[in-house]
Amino acid sequence: MIKLFVAFFIFFIFVVTLVSVFQKNLIFFPDKTPLSSCHYSQDLIVNDDKGVRYYKWKAPESKGTLIHFHGNAGRACDRLYLLEVFKSYSLDIIFAEYPGYAENKNLVGQKKLLENASLLFSSLNSEKPIFLYGESLGSSISTFLASKYSVQGLILQSPFTSLKELAQKIYPFLPVKWFIRYPLEQDKWAATVNAPVLILHGVNDEIVPYEMGQKLSTIFKDSKLVSFDNKAHNDITLNNPKLFEEVSRFINRNISTSP
Repeated sequence: MIKLFVAFFIFFIFVVTLVSVFQKNLIFFPDKTPLSSCHYSQDLIVNDDKGVRYYKWKAPESKGTLIHFHGNAGRACDRLYLLEVFKSYSLDIIFAEYPGYAENKNLVGQKKLLENASLLFSSLNSEKPIFLYGESLGSSISTFLASKYSVQGLILQSPFTSLKELAQKIYPFLPVKWFIRYPLEQDKWAATVNAPVLILHGVNDEIVPYEMGQKLSTIFKDSKLVSFDNKAHNDITLNNPKLFEEVSRFINRNISTSP
C-alpha cells in the first residue's frame, strides 16, 4: 500500500511538473503563417511596424474605431470573415495580431500580450470613439485596456473570469492555480472598467463555462449579458444574426453618447 502511494505521488509530481513546464503550449496555439500572407482584400491595410501588428479596414465615413482581439488559437487573419458584418457599423475596423503569432519571433505571454495591446491602443491617437471587441482570450486583453484607457464600449465574446480559474476547471485534479504563469485575471480588471459592456456567451460553451460570463456580468459596473441557448464556444458567431444585431445596437446606442 505504501509503495502504491509513493508511486502515485511520484507520478502526480511528474504530471504537475510537466504541465507547469509546458503550460504555454497548453494555452496558446498560434498559427505561424506570416502576417503578409493572409488572403485579404486590397482595401485592407496591413501594419507590422515596431511591434504594432494588425489588419485595418477604413470606413468611408468613420464615426470611430473598433479593435478586435481574437482567441488563443489561429491568427487574426482567420477572423477577417467578420469584416463583412463589421463594415455596417460605420467604424474603422482593426483586427489585432499578437506577439508570437503569424511568424512573429516574440515569445507569447501575459506581459507581452498586454504591453503589445497597450502599444497598439496608444498608437491610434484617435479623437473619435474607440470600441473594443474581445473573443475568449481576447476578452481579457480588451478588459485590461478598458481598465486603463477611456473607451466608448467593451464587447466580450465568451469571456472567462480569469485564466487561472479556467485552467483549474479544466484540470481539477491538479493545483494549477498555484503555478500558472499567465493568470489573466479579468475579473479584477472588470471592477475598474467605467465603459458600458456587452457580454455574449453561448449557454452550451464547452470551453469557457457560461457561468463565467454570468459572473463577470455582475462585476462590471454597467453590463448586459446576452445568452445564446443553442451555441457553444466555436460556433457562437456562425449563423447567428442575433449576435451581430446586439453588437450593432450596442454600438449605435453608445456612440451617440460621445462628445
